[in-house]
Amino acid sequence: MGKNLKMSPEVYALRRQVMDHVYEAKNLLRAQGIQMDRVDIRVTDDSGNGALGMARLNDRIIWISLSSLKRWKAHLRDVVFHELVHTLTGFDHDDNCRLMCPCVNLQPLEQQEADALFLKYFTKR
Repeated sequence: MGKNLKMSPEVYALRRQVMDHVYEAKNLLRAQGIQMDRVDIRVTDDSGNGALGMARLNDRIIWISLSSLKRWKAHLRDVVFHELVHTLTGFDHDDNCRLMCPCVNLQPLEQQEADALFLKYFTKR
């Protein structure tokens, strides 16, 4: 995935962008009566495999690359929600789902569609 960046004011500001989407996901789940576990977040450089994000399945940690935060910023919400599904549910990729497909969509998901796709992985359990 790349190397974890050391905390600095710049890295903290980038991490804060990711946290905003994590809190958004947490509030979506809370509205459905579901408590979201704490998730650790790391920001990485782009020296890895070119992925925008990575998660350990069922291990409550996600890595978000600088590419997600800079070049693919419009897709950041999609990337964060995608990685949260991986780390919180253990669900792998699904080529038939625009949120969980392994490749980024050309256009970011509309908020309503992203919310619905995200929630389906938690409400069908």
